[in-house]
Amino acid sequence: MALKDLDVEKEAVLKAIDAIEKAGVMGIGQHGNFSVLVPSGGAFLLVGGDMDSVRKDDFVLVDLEGNLVEGNMTAREAEIVHLHTVVYRNRPEARSAVHVHSTWGTTFAVASQPIECSYEAMARFNMTDGIPLAKYGPRGSDLSIEYIADALNSAQDIRAVLMEHHGILAFGPTPAEAARSVMLVEAAAQLAAQAATIGGAKPIPREMLTATVERRDVFEQAGIQRA
Repeated sequence: MALKDLDVEKEAVLKAIDAIEKAGVMGIGQHGNFSVLVPSGGAFLLVGGDMDSVRKDDFVLVDLEGNLVEGNMTAREAEIVHLHTVVYRNRPEARSAVHVHSTWGTTFAVASQPIECSYEAMARFNMTDGIPLAKYGPRGSDLSIEYIADALNSAQDIRAVLMEHHGILAFGPTPAEAARSVMLVEAAAQLAAQAATIGGAKPIPREMLTATVERRDVFEQAGIQRA
């Protein structure tokens, strides 16, 4: 599949980037990168750089080994391509991934602190195991990717990891859901930081997490009610 045949996927990423921008959680520098698997699953679209100015023509097509298939990959994109391959290799439910430097989430990353599930929205959106911390390695290095893989495999119900001293790497089944993961990380991080001033955030007990997920599933299965 060629770049010219992937306009639907490009539009989905651009819309997700816009949602992150409007929510104010891209980060002060507006720098990041976003990817989405193509329908066949054998490659992904990638775009990186200044997220407030990306266009359809900026996307490149990359295989799951990180090799350029089509397009013009910048040095900045080449440096971070394996941030995305590591997600797709280790989280089979992921079909889109995004890396940002949002303020509150990155605050926890530079403090080397994971985030526990103390906020109900985390439980309802596949983060009952919180947001684990990936140990630091230089950007794009084999060591960095190894540590990210460790974090991705450290828990089952997660949608993001904190990259120590760096930022956030989030994922989801669609670009919109990957963007939602970023927003939820940022909300959880801000709440946890503010709660630290009044005794600290308290994790939701495991049995209550299970009950919360079960209740969510019951209502989702019921679907739309009409009168």
